[in-house]
Amino acid sequence: VYQMSKGGIMKKISLFIILIILLAISVFMYIDRMTFIKKKIYKDLEKENPIIFSMDFHTGEHGTFEYYPNGTMDKVLDFNLYYPSYDKERKHAVGFVFNKELKGIYEFGFENKSLTEIIKLQEISTLLKGLGVVVKDFEDFEDFEMINTFRMPKYNELGYTFIYNDQLYLLYKINGIWDIKLIFEDDGEKHTYFTNEQADNIYIEEEKFQEGTTRDIILKFDIAKNSSDIIKDTRSNMMKDRDGILDISDDGKTMVYYEKKDIFIYDTETGKKKRIIDHRSNWKHILDLRLSEDKKYIFYTVVEEGFGISDADRRYHFYIADTESKTRIYLRSFDYEDKFYGFDW
Repeated sequence: VYQMSKGGIMKKISLFIILIILLAISVFMYIDRMTFIKKKIYKDLEKENPIIFSMDFHTGEHGTFEYYPNGTMDKVLDFNLYYPSYDKERKHAVGFVFNKELKGIYEFGFENKSLTEIIKLQEISTLLKGLGVVVKDFEDFEDFEMINTFRMPKYNELGYTFIYNDQLYLLYKINGIWDIKLIFEDDGEKHTYFTNEQADNIYIEEEKFQEGTTRDIILKFDIAKNSSDIIKDTRSNMMKDRDGILDISDDGKTMVYYEKKDIFIYDTETGKKKRIIDHRSNWKHILDLRLSEDKKYIFYTVVEEGFGISDADRRYHFYIADTESKTRIYLRSFDYEDKFYGFDW
C-alpha cells in the first residue's frame, strides 16, 4: 500500500496554508476596496437632492417627507402629497391631495414650505366630463379608489399631465382658463409615464393582457407619427404598486427600468442597455426606481413579502446603486403596514 512520505505531507500542508493566506488577503483587499468605494459614494451623495415621498406609517402618522441618504428624514407636510413629482430645478413638487378640506393638484415649495393650489379636483372632473368621460361623484369614491384613479401629476411646458382611470391627459390654460385634452389611451393598466416638453413623445409603462398572459410593457409613442416602439415586453411581475418601476432623466436621454430581477440603464438615443445590479429573491421585489438628477445613482426599494396578500403586508427597504461601480448601498428599512404613495429624486 502506497504511503505518502512525511515530506510530501508537510508540502501539502504548506500549500494549503499558503492558499488560505492568499484567500484571506484577497477577501481583505475586496472588503477594503468596497469600504473605500462606499465611503466615496456616501460623500458624493451629500451633494444630491433629497428623495421625496408620501407615506402612511403603521402607527397612524402620515405625511410627505424628504429623505437624505445619510439617514436624515424630514417631514415637510403633515398630509400626503400623493405621487409627488419634482420640477426640473428641484425647488417644487406637484402632487394630488385628497383631504376633506383640500382636493386637487397642489404644488409644494421646498424653500419657503408653501402649498399652492394648481387646480381643484372638482374642476378636473368638470373638464373630464366635457370630454364625455364618466366621472363618479366624489362622495361615491372610497379613499383608496380615489388614490388609484387620479394619479401621477407631472410638470409639463404646456401645463400639467396626469393619469385618470388609466388614460393620460394634459391640463393647460387658454387665456387663463383651464382646458384639458386626452393625449394617450389604450386598454393597458398604466403604471407610470414620461413626456417630452411638447407632450408629443411619450414613454408609457403599463400592464396588458395579451395572448393569454399578462405582460409588463414599456413603449415609446410618437403622437405626430401615430407610431410606437416597444422597449420591454416581459411576463408580468406579480408584485407591483401603482407608480411604476421606470424613470427617465430630465433630458430624456437615459432610462432606468427593471426587468427579470435586473435593473438596467437604457440609452434612449442609441437603444443600448447596461445591466447595473440584480436583487434576486423569491420573497423580495423591486417596486420603485428613481434616477438621481446627475444620473450617477439609482434609488430603489426592495419590498419583502409577508404572509398576507394585501399591500399592507409588505416591508420596504431603501437602497442606492452606483451606476459606474455597480456598488449597492443599503440605506434603511421600514415596518410592515407602512404604505408608500410615490417617490421622486
